[in-house]
Amino acid sequence: MLRYSRRFLTRTPRRRQPKTAGKTEPSPTAAPTYTRDVVRRATAILRDQPWSAARPLLLSLPGLAWDSHTVARVLKTHPPLQKAFLFFRLATTASRTFRHDRFTYTSMIHLLGEAGRVPAMLRLLAEMLRAGIAPDAATFTTVMHWLARAGDVDGAMRVWAEMKARSRPTVVSYTACIKILFDARKAEEARGVLREMVAEGLRPTCKTYTVLIEHLADTGKFEATLEIMDKMKEACVQPDKALCNILVQKCSRAGVLFSTLCLQTNGLL
Repeated sequence: MLRYSRRFLTRTPRRRQPKTAGKTEPSPTAAPTYTRDVVRRATAILRDQPWSAARPLLLSLPGLAWDSHTVARVLKTHPPLQKAFLFFRLATTASRTFRHDRFTYTSMIHLLGEAGRVPAMLRLLAEMLRAGIAPDAATFTTVMHWLARAGDVDGAMRVWAEMKARSRPTVVSYTACIKILFDARKAEEARGVLREMVAEGLRPTCKTYTVLIEHLADTGKFEATLEIMDKMKEACVQPDKALCNILVQKCSRAGVLFSTLCLQTNGLL
């Protein structure tokens, strides 16, 4: 049989694919943009730039989602008040779908109250109501707290009554109301609010106990303070550092021995 050598066989020529003009290699996957990084950049812009420069920077900031969660987080970083309010207003024009809700309103109300701008705070609350947005317990508690800090205890109690009519107060709300009444030397009313809170099935927190202990120590009722500490221990509520500091400072007026006894009784020494 006649056999052909491999070297005499013709090879089929391979055609090279023409290079497509403008074709680039696939880029690596971009790193994800985290909300905390966007919030940090937005806060830095508000702190470091005048509003005339901050506004276009915010509108073009990559990853800045104009939604309730992001806007509220930026406001909670406590940027300068005037620029925080302008940012609050900018959010409604930056996105056609964005609408302020109780979270963004409460964050802005808190900033106004913290700065002592109580009339502006109340105007923003009225605007919130006109917009048909129902304030929750956190909103009412914020307004009540800053009214009391401004010296308007009666106004704070009117807000408390309005909150009870519109929503169910939380343990934070009850604790804030109790502290307002104790600070206003209305101890009997404060104890009535405490009894109401327990009747509603809400358990006192460490903050609630701290308010009670601070009041009792201020009025010289150190034995009652020790009883409250015992109740905390029975309720398995662990005292925090703030409570221990208050206890030592207040009880030092009655002698170091008593404050040390309180801490030893509750296993803190």
